[in-house]
Order: sequence, then structure tokens, then C-alpha cells
Amino acid sequence: MSELLTGSAALHVNIMRERMKTLFLACITLAIFGCTQTQVNYTSYVGQQQDWPFATGAIVQTRFALPLYQGPPDRPYRILGWIEVENARGALGLRSGGVEYAVKEAAKRGADAVILLRNRANTSGTLAPTREGYARVIAIKFLL
Repeated sequence: MSELLTGSAALHVNIMRERMKTLFLACITLAIFGCTQTQVNYTSYVGQQQDWPFATGAIVQTRFALPLYQGPPDRPYRILGWIEVENARGALGLRSGGVEYAVKEAAKRGADAVILLRNRANTSGTLAPTREGYARVIAIKFLL
């Protein structure tokens, strides 16, 4: 039933197979790593500092480079700025780590901690962002 290809026909088939393999690998690489870059935007707070709200207790995550508060922190602070991260990439190019990128940016800006904002990525009322690769935080500096 199947014919054995020889000569130039066999060479042509082998060339086409190699081109298909290359095209396939290029498509897989694009799908895994994507075309977008991680976007980190920092906006400085300008103006008179206020008596920002703080709580008598707080929910805080300590697994990042800086403490991450899920609401007002438990002591007075001043606001340094607002950080938004889009399209953060983690292992294998998968979208993840938006909060980590935001915390690292806050640390570079001299923050002591960050407050995770409730926003379109976190509308369910849960304590964690729901869209991978995205985060919005406020960078803060504690008062002495």
C-alpha cells in the first residue's frame, strides 16, 4: 500500500518534516512565553500626608520581601506611592507573581510594607488577587 520514497522525493519529504518541526517549536515557544512584557507602573504620592487609617490589628502576609497588608496596617504610616503590575511572568512563562513584582518595586522605592488594594482583580471579597500576573498595591513607610 505505502510506497517507499527514494531520491529527490524522499529529500523533499525530509525537508518538509524539518520545517514543520521548526514551525511547531516556534508556536509552542510563543504560546508558553507570550509576546507581552511585565509592566510595572509606579505613581508617586504628591501632596500633604494625611492621618491615614490604621487598625488595632491587621492581616499581614510575610512570605514576600516586605510585609503585605490585606487592609490598613496596625500602626501609623505615610504613603509613598501606588504600584500596578500587569502580565507578570513566573516559571515557564506562566502568568503569576504580580504581587511579588509589586513588592520588589516597593522595596526599591524605600517602602517598609505594602497594602494590597481591592480592585477589579480582587472583587470577590477574598483576601488574594484573583487574576494571575496582576497586582495593585500602595507602598508605605511607617512613621517612627
